Amino acid sequence: MARRLKTVDNADARENRRRTRGPRHVVSAVGRLTLMAALVISTVGLVAAVAASAPVADAASAPSVPTAYVVNNGNSTVTPVAIATNALGTPIPLTTGAAPAAIAITPNGQTAYVANNANSTVTPVATATNTAGTPIALASGAGPAAIAITPNGKTAYVANAGNSTVTPITIATNTAGTPITLAAGNLFAIAITPNGQTAFVTNTNTGTVTPITIATNTAGTPITVGGGADPAGIAITPNGLTAYVASAVVGTLTPITLATGVVGTPITIPGGVNPVGVAITPNGKTAYVTDTTSNTVTPVTLATSAAGTPISLGSVTTPYAIAITPDGSTAYVTDFGSNAISVIATATNTAGAPIALATGAQPIAVAITPAVTKGYRMVGSDGGVFTFGGSPYEGSLPALGVHVTDIVREIPSPSGNGYLLIGSDGGVFAFGDAAYKGSVPALGVHVTDIVAAMSSPDGNGYLLIGSDGGVFAFGDAVYEGSLPALGVHVHDIVGAVRSSDGGGYLLVGADGGIFSFGDASYQGSLPALGVHVTDIVGVVRSAAAGSYLLVGADGGIFSFGGAGYQGSLPALGVHVNDIVAAVRSSDGGGYLLVGADGGAFAFGDALYSGSLPALGVNVHNIVNAGG
Repeated sequence: MARRLKTVDNADARENRRRTRGPRHVVSAVGRLTLMAALVISTVGLVAAVAASAPVADAASAPSVPTAYVVNNGNSTVTPVAIATNALGTPIPLTTGAAPAAIAITPNGQTAYVANNANSTVTPVATATNTAGTPIALASGAGPAAIAITPNGKTAYVANAGNSTVTPITIATNTAGTPITLAAGNLFAIAITPNGQTAFVTNTNTGTVTPITIATNTAGTPITVGGGADPAGIAITPNGLTAYVASAVVGTLTPITLATGVVGTPITIPGGVNPVGVAITPNGKTAYVTDTTSNTVTPVTLATSAAGTPISLGSVTTPYAIAITPDGSTAYVTDFGSNAISVIATATNTAGAPIALATGAQPIAVAITPAVTKGYRMVGSDGGVFTFGGSPYEGSLPALGVHVTDIVREIPSPSGNGYLLIGSDGGVFAFGDAAYKGSVPALGVHVTDIVAAMSSPDGNGYLLIGSDGGVFAFGDAVYEGSLPALGVHVHDIVGAVRSSDGGGYLLVGADGGIFSFGDASYQGSLPALGVHVTDIVGVVRSAAAGSYLLVGADGGIFSFGGAGYQGSLPALGVHVNDIVAAVRSSDGGGYLLVGADGGAFAFGDALYSGSLPALGVNVHNIVNAGG
């Protein structure tokens, strides 16, 4: 396999050539300078004084730890549950008699939107204060039954069972738009693809799933699930390729290939009588399906379409909705008939003691705040670590009395409460809850050219990448190939990024060349565009499935595969040549560029939380940054 130089359409080529294109939404620079006290251990900084064209709310106003929000249909409240302790917070009252039926949370975690079935409204709830705002009125008799929010956090889509419409709500203004009319029937659930392009709505009466093109708010041709199915809950895999639909009448989980609308072979749920809710783990490996009649939750291995042993929930009745924590470790299930919440450990597929709610609560929906990146770390070549904006400091090499000058990369743990520091010799240093799984020196292998590293989706493994495109796999990280194994000889690999499901990776050269392995999707390269550079320093995965951004040392940005371009330094007239890293915002709607001096530039919805020059710290050895 040679370097893949696919052509792209002219529009993409023009967009990527225009490094001086004006910014769409540049945010940041001057902000709070919050370096974690007493823990400045050496390292880096670049001027962060880019004028903001529009303010962005600080994600620090969202809950500091993941919180489950449980919608109680019976008493018109929403109950917050602290994920760390399973402690119940004070129920949040909504309008009396609202009969809330569904909930969705914005990608920045700041606001939960609750769909109220009885009075046809949607109530925003501020998660920082757990207070309900002014309800947003929908059409009379709309009877909202489900809600989902686009990955960029701009629009909520509400599926209305009362009048068979879907109403878009502009989140910036909390105003309802023109309803989208669907075929008459009982709209039950809605899900939006990770790239934000399409919403899919289930209809239990017609046995169909209807796609809605978000760019135009138009409904497409309904997809017939078939087999007498009564499609209820729906979930989409993290890579955006497949939707899984729980069919209540026939007791199945049905896959739909979203690119073609082709319905796959239904997966029978063991003992399934009335499967309703479905959620997929963040790594895309397992779906969990609730059954309101058998009072069980069934895990389904998606790679093999095999249903596992149903998980008994004990004495609780009518398990309805389900949501999974951002780290994939726990599933929360609303037990409508028992006024309780069941908690399932996904590692063992066992349910703990149910969490009791108020009598008559009738919990019907649940959503969990996302893992929002509230800050970032900068790492020096000496293993020094600087933290900003609430990113946890877990230690550094200078603090341990370890003296090195060859640290090249940082890998954050999935929880954000740890990190690995990687040396150019393939040495690995673990801090916090990051898992050490081996190193190149420990193998007796001697190299000096490690330039990039990637974690496996669950954090229990990692890949180390050499400048020649060699790949070393540790823990459960899967080796999918390397350039030396292909007989390809290069010495300019500078970065790597894994595919969204962890089943592949891209290697990136200093010239912007791209090599894809496993299921990683090649979306174009700079040589393929006829663009000649030698200063690419890294690659960042964007929100759209398969998309990526290439980052130059001058802060130039090249987008591929629909990756969201949010601005660049050349476009701002800022001239530098020492950008060393880029940090993606949690929802993929922005990025932070970091210089060798620890300067930070934020674009899109990435949050600026400080820089080393702004602190008066003078270094020139920052080599990497992470969330």
